[in-house]
Amino acid sequence: MAITFALYYDAARTQPVTQLALAGINDALVSPIQQRLYAGPAAGMRTMSTDGQPIRLSVVSTGDVQPAAFRLALTQADLGSVVPGADLALAAQLDDLVAIWLQVDCAGLSTGAHTGLTISSSEVKEVAL
Repeated sequence: MAITFALYYDAARTQPVTQLALAGINDALVSPIQQRLYAGPAAGMRTMSTDGQPIRLSVVSTGDVQPAAFRLALTQADLGSVVPGADLALAAQLDDLVAIWLQVDCAGLSTGAHTGLTISSSEVKEVAL
């Protein structure tokens, strides 16, 4: 059985994040962009970490944008206090989606498409509920 744990733009799981598209980017690129996403398994599934520790999300880059340009948090208010590029710890077990916040520091980014970025998780396993 394939792992269903994924990121979504919406809590209804109708818009999976297959390619991150950020709203609000302007030519000046002076303000960080903040976007709410949802992480979790498909309906009727339970996702668990394989080691009993929190499931960790991290930004990985193989392109020109460094992970330090990103902040991940559980609430929008927490975005200001988290360390840029740091992992985000979720619960060790998820039976539903959890809202997360992503912030991108646009200073130093050129206008256009940037590739080679992924949000990955620590190792997980799944079972049907």
